[in-house]
Amino acid sequence: MRWLWVAVTIHSANPVYSEGDKVMAEEKGSSGFSWFLAGLGLGALIGVLYAPKAGKETREELLSSAREGTEFLKQKSRDAVDQVGDMVDRGKTQVNEYVGRSKEYVERGRAVG
Repeated sequence: MRWLWVAVTIHSANPVYSEGDKVMAEEKGSSGFSWFLAGLGLGALIGVLYAPKAGKETREELLSSAREGTEFLKQKSRDAVDQVGDMVDRGKTQVNEYVGRSKEYVERGRAVG
């Protein structure tokens, strides 16, 4: 008697589907998977058709780009070193001017004092 109550409870808790609803749900699931496979195949086909170059050509192009990038960075670092050197030279010149002026002021102060 107890198992009958459990069966009735479970059956009443679930919504009732007709056989037509069950068949339609199964068709929707299978057609969704079919569309997924069709999309996957179409994507693979488009990828093959629009592949830019062969592997060897792509690797050579990547190496060429890497070499150009390396040369660009080397040149920019040389330019930066030159600019820093110029700034250091200007800084030394200004410091020497300030030291020279301060020596003059010290000498004037001693002469007056």
